[in-house]
Amino acid sequence: MPRTPGAVPASQRSPGAFPLLTAVRVVCYNCLAVQHGDLPHVTRSIDAFLDDLSPKWTLATAYAKTPRLRLLQLLAAREPIDMDPSYRWSILNDAAALAAGRGDLETLRWLIESYFPGEFLTEVVGAASAGGHLDILEWLYDRHHDRGYWGGLEMSGAIWKQDAGVIDWLKTHAVPREDCASKLMVIAAAQGDQSLVEWLYSLYGLGADGAKRTAQDKYQWEIAQWLLSNCELADRSVNFDRATANGCLWFLKWAYQEGLGSPGHRTVGVAADHGRLEIVKWLHNDLRVRLMGPAFEKAAQNGDVEMLKWLHE
Repeated sequence: MPRTPGAVPASQRSPGAFPLLTAVRVVCYNCLAVQHGDLPHVTRSIDAFLDDLSPKWTLATAYAKTPRLRLLQLLAAREPIDMDPSYRWSILNDAAALAAGRGDLETLRWLIESYFPGEFLTEVVGAASAGGHLDILEWLYDRHHDRGYWGGLEMSGAIWKQDAGVIDWLKTHAVPREDCASKLMVIAAAQGDQSLVEWLYSLYGLGADGAKRTAQDKYQWEIAQWLLSNCELADRSVNFDRATANGCLWFLKWAYQEGLGSPGHRTVGVAADHGRLEIVKWLHNDLRVRLMGPAFEKAAQNGDVEMLKWLHE
């Protein structure tokens, strides 16, 4: 929520600080200053006549198209003085997130400290994290810690990008809350970051079912094994078909030995369809799973001569 009291938007600065368009400055310098002296009311009128940007763009849309601080300052000076504070805050919030995501400290500093100072920002820390800009995170933490979210989901962008430096910094300076740690654990499982999965689980011993499902969906079998071995789970089932399609025989053997389920006829068909001959052999020879018609059909459709030969033998 924007905090209006005490905020001094850039658009309400003194007239002397008003930034003119470059074209207007050139005209005034060459045509007005020498002949007529200082005519600020004339220069402002010319500027208003030539200005075709401010009615179209907010600071956020302008920065997304042309990330230049001077452009933002030009637009800010032309914002209506009576602009709704909530609308101005939303512009600030979006523009600050864009600047943080680009690692543009100069623009971010101007937005936070000059454009609309004192406002809380909901996206800036997460954007800096996702962009991998450790210097921005450190600046925000040291100078404006109370103006952004810390200990939430801001680590998620760094996990997706596997940015170890940012992740390690956030682990030290912004330990995620319990309600966010389980969501981050799912992302870490998807990205195959087992050490982070273990660290997040160690914080609160939280439910890991989502991470277990995601680990199997993303073929992260080492993580799935760790979760099944070390975490409290409401559902301890294993997706044998997915592991089979991925060819992860060691995981299938381990899960079966641990009593986490048993593959069946469908799994044989999946193995045959994906050319996993070693798994077909294990299922039939060790687990005595019968070789049904679908296994032959899949092998024939795929032209898998080696599979067909073994199946018929």
